[in-house]
Amino acid sequence: MNPVEPDADERDGASWRSLRDGFLGALPADAATSVGVVVGCSGGADSVALTLLIVEHFHRSSAANRQWIPPLRIAHFNHALRGGQSEGDEQFVRDFAASLGVEVDIGRPSTSADGDAEATLRLDRRRFFHEVAGRSGCRYVALAHTADDQAETILHHVLRGTGTLGMAGMRPASPLGTDFVILRPLLQTRRDAIRTALTARGQAWREDASNQSTRYTRNWLRHDVLPIIHTRFPKADEALVRAAGNQNQLGEMLTRLAEQWIDAFVELPGMVGPSTLKILRPGVSRPEPRHALDSHSTWPHDVDLANEHALIIAACQIAFDAAGWPRGDMNRHHWERLAVAIAKRGNDSGMLEGTKPASLGHWPGHVEGFQTSGSVVLRMDVRG
Repeated sequence: MNPVEPDADERDGASWRSLRDGFLGALPADAATSVGVVVGCSGGADSVALTLLIVEHFHRSSAANRQWIPPLRIAHFNHALRGGQSEGDEQFVRDFAASLGVEVDIGRPSTSADGDAEATLRLDRRRFFHEVAGRSGCRYVALAHTADDQAETILHHVLRGTGTLGMAGMRPASPLGTDFVILRPLLQTRRDAIRTALTARGQAWREDASNQSTRYTRNWLRHDVLPIIHTRFPKADEALVRAAGNQNQLGEMLTRLAEQWIDAFVELPGMVGPSTLKILRPGVSRPEPRHALDSHSTWPHDVDLANEHALIIAACQIAFDAAGWPRGDMNRHHWERLAVAIAKRGNDSGMLEGTKPASLGHWPGHVEGFQTSGSVVLRMDVRG
C-alpha cells in the first residue's frame, strides 16, 4: 500500500469518512499541526484504523503547512507471550509502518512476565510508550480504546467497587507521567463500525487469539458477562457509556480539584514507574523543609476540603496513573485506607522529627506505605 495521500478520501466509502469525522472531532487541534504523536499499534483492527487515521491527518496537515512537520511514530510492544503469533503481529506492524512511510519502534519486556498479570502487561506498555514519546519529541500518545472498551472498563470498575472517577471510565485525554498526554480519539466509536470501515477500505488486520481467552478479566466480561446482560438489556453498552458521560461532569470538577491537591501535596517524579511517591498530609505541621516541594503550588482552598477522603482518593488515583503504577487490584477499601492514612486526624500533628518512619502496611501492586513527620511515603517494589 502506498503512503496515504491527502486526497485519499476520494476513494474511501461513507463508513471510512464517518469514522474519520468522529476521529477528527475528538483530536486536539494541535495534534499533527504543531505537536507530534506516537500511535500505539498492536496490529488489531482498532489500532490499525487509528494508525491510518492519524497518518492521513498528518499528510493533510503537512500539505497545508510545509514549514515544519511535527514528529510521528508508530509504537508496537511485543509481549512475546504467544510465540509465533506474537512475532507475526510484530512483523505485520513493521510491514504496515513501512507501507505508510512511518518509522516504527518495537518494544519487548526486559524480563519474562506472567501472562495472567494484566496490570503488569499494561505497565510494560505504558513505560515503553513513555520512552518512545520522550526520545522522539512527541507530546501525545494515541491509543485505540473504543466505546466497547469503555463499557467493559466501567463494568469492571463497578464490580470492583469503584469511586467517582472510576465511574467516569477512561478519559479522552489523561496524563502519561508529567510531560506527555495519552489520547483516545476513538473512545466514542464502536468496534463494529471500525471493522466495517476497514473492510470497505480493503485494509487487513491481525486477530489476537488471546482475546478469546476468558482467563483475562476484560475478555471474561466481553465474552461471558455482557452477552448475558444483553439478553435482558440489549443496549447495556450504550447505557454504560452514557452513564460515564454523565459522571464525567462531576468527575471533571473533582479532577480539577484533585490536580490542585497534587500540585500542593504530592511529590511526583517526572518519569513513569518511579519507586516512590511522597504525599504531604494537609494541615500537619512540618518541622522539615519541603526541599523539592518548595516550588509546588499552595493549596488555594480550605484545609478541611484538602482532608476530604473523596478528594484524597481521586488525587491518589490520578497520581498512581501519572506515575505509571498499576491500580487494578485496588478496591474501595484500599483507597479509603490510604485516605485515612493521609488525612489529618483531629489533634494529630504528625510524628516527632527524627522518629523512625512507621509502616502503614501494604497495598495491592506491591506498594508499601510509611508515615513520617507530616507525610506519607509510598514505595512500590518494581521487581514485583
